[in-house]
Amino acid sequence: MDRRRISGRVLFVAWIFVLAIGLGSCASERRLASNFVVRETNINVLVLPPAGLIKSFSPVPLAELPEGEGPLSVFEESRFLEELNDTSFVSYYLRSLHYHLSLLQVNVFGPENLDDFLQLDTTAFIFSLAQVELLEYNDQFTAFATIDTTNYRVAFPRTNLELSSWFEFTEVNHTDRPVEVLYSMQNTSDFFDGRFVYNVINGEVIYRRNSYPLEVPDVYNLAYFAGQKNAGYIFDHLMNLYVAEKTRTEKPPKVFYQYDRERHAIRRAYNDRFIRLQTGPPGPELEEVLEKEKEQ
Repeated sequence: MDRRRISGRVLFVAWIFVLAIGLGSCASERRLASNFVVRETNINVLVLPPAGLIKSFSPVPLAELPEGEGPLSVFEESRFLEELNDTSFVSYYLRSLHYHLSLLQVNVFGPENLDDFLQLDTTAFIFSLAQVELLEYNDQFTAFATIDTTNYRVAFPRTNLELSSWFEFTEVNHTDRPVEVLYSMQNTSDFFDGRFVYNVINGEVIYRRNSYPLEVPDVYNLAYFAGQKNAGYIFDHLMNLYVAEKTRTEKPPKVFYQYDRERHAIRRAYNDRFIRLQTGPPGPELEEVLEKEKEQ
């Protein structure tokens, strides 16, 4: 028998074996994630609000700013930042965050019930909103088309809003572990729905569009959406932490899972998750909370 054929079969069998182990591992992790959703009914989270809202404006995308220059803190040219009520915006964001966490069966605590949180004798977590930044910047919406070998291009000015959040995460029962800094960003912009149209009579090409510019309610809708999205990210972060602890492996699980509440399903999160920036010592607010806990 041809040795090359035997070698090929051995490699194929080895590949199948490795694949089976990997699939089995993923199935086990997925079951653990499902167990967390179904059985962990006493999830306690303290959400600490930010000190305020950082607002920034840029007349162009940040990547196009001259080297050494950053966004502006003067908002005369902005459409929304100068008149925005910072307190109302952050409050709406936090109310959305609390509401969507409660929909995920999470017991949510705030500064007003800090004493109750610190007296818990079960697993508890702190997510401190260390920084929230709302960036407004301008760019262009551009559309292209090729008709009868001729290239056409149109561009319209566009306003964009980006809401960035930095959470400091710590486990109350594991204060020896470093604090994790978790980042997420949600955005919205003016929207254009259009297409190039060729006039067969005169041979002209025009771009027909419907424009949907941002309005003030859309700014607050971004705050609501950010609260909804980050509530899901918080739940997913705790779910994957649970999976990692239950598997008890030296290396963290390769797959990060996401719970889809609408479909009641566990799936891969891919990039739809917190970005883990760093670990380090607690910030001032967390230090105060943890010191108060030690005094109880």
